[in-house]
Amino acid sequence: LHTAASHRINAPQVRANLDDPDTRELATAFGARFIIDARLRDGSVRAAATKKGIQVLLYEAGQIHRFDEDAIETGVNGVLRVLQAMEMGSWDTDPPAKTIEIRTTRWVRARRAGLMRLDATLGSQVSKGDVLGSISDALGNRSAGIKATMDGYVIAVSQNPLVSQGDALVHLAT
Repeated sequence: LHTAASHRINAPQVRANLDDPDTRELATAFGARFIIDARLRDGSVRAAATKKGIQVLLYEAGQIHRFDEDAIETGVNGVLRVLQAMEMGSWDTDPPAKTIEIRTTRWVRARRAGLMRLDATLGSQVSKGDVLGSISDALGNRSAGIKATMDGYVIAVSQNPLVSQGDALVHLAT
């Protein structure tokens, strides 16, 4: 269970190996809006556990150093639903969100440096070419649009208005 990286915010999401039927079942039971088929990263806890045959769900939501009541509630209810699915207890929980399965994610990156203004909202569905925000110079001039590079959902956004060329701005999932 963790938040987004510094200067970012994540929509509630579970990352897991969806090719494993038992792990997929637990990810679905968790009930976050997005479940993402995520590759293992060398050196991560998920990779080490998987090598030992242990199923792992990684829940990401909210932002660092902030309490996000919706993200917390989704996480608590999700953990309880997973425990129920594993027959480790029974609790009254909120109904799970309609789950959207994600196979591909891609960051939209800044094509230039400047001041960013985002119009994209977490969880929203976008189409390739939609304007997600803009980057301008310090005086608000020479504005350039930030456009969706694929159809999908906004699963994370940068909150830092100062961007350098190449910075990750909006995380899209399809």
